[in-house]
Amino acid sequence: MKSELQAVKAQLSSDKVANEAAVQELKDTVVEMERSLSVCTDDIAVMQRDIHRLTAEYNKLETKCEDLEARSRRNNVRIIGVPEGPNSSTTASVAVLLKEALSLEKEPVLDSENQEKM
Repeated sequence: MKSELQAVKAQLSSDKVANEAAVQELKDTVVEMERSLSVCTDDIAVMQRDIHRLTAEYNKLETKCEDLEARSRRNNVRIIGVPEGPNSSTTASVAVLLKEALSLEKEPVLDSENQEKM
């Protein structure tokens, strides 16, 4: 009976050592996971700051682009219904009409590069 108790005691001691080793391994794993999580959390914080900064910059640029487009449209004048003669260009006809209508000293210079044919 004494030998059986010693065998059980030896088995328990062996199991205890194995359990302690397993617990230590789990503790080491938890510490490693905490370090990794800390690095990931820091990376996420940096990315969130970058996203906020880029979103603000995007909104600013979008507003600026809309403003520039609006200003560009205000600087364009579309004149339609000007008859085109057989030997004259529409641009020249419009320049003469503007000179007369606005009482200008000379005909204005018109950008016919972007002129659309109607």
